[in-house]
Amino acid sequence: MADNETARGALEDLYLEITTGKIRGQCEEREDKFFWDASAHEHIGRSWLDVPWYWAESFFFRRVLEATRYFENGIDPYRLRKRGELEPNAAPRAVATLLPNLPRDSRARLVALMYAALWGNRYDLSMDVAALTAQARPDERAN
Repeated sequence: MADNETARGALEDLYLEITTGKIRGQCEEREDKFFWDASAHEHIGRSWLDVPWYWAESFFFRRVLEATRYFENGIDPYRLRKRGELEPNAAPRAVATLLPNLPRDSRARLVALMYAALWGNRYDLSMDVAALTAQARPDERAN
């Protein structure tokens, strides 16, 4: 229970840092610290909104691992979210749902397949709107 409270506090601190503070470096001494220190050097002290999106996203997920002490306890904070996507038939079921519903028009079909490919390439699980609706629908606002 103490580990949960420690993780909760660290995640709340990360939330405050992202919403009101400045980026700080990684604190825990792990094998990847040198890499993250080098890549974060020019971003330390800046707002999370003022750094390249991909870097901020990657660093955020690394900081979540730090906050939850993943490398100490081995408990993956994303395991429940990933479980469904790692089921043996998850990908075939998604394809079986997509293919019969493709548009007949070749351009519309290409767009639908491209969106499906991008949706299926969700490394970080941050784009879960499709999971809420159980469909991969293009969101033109994101373009």
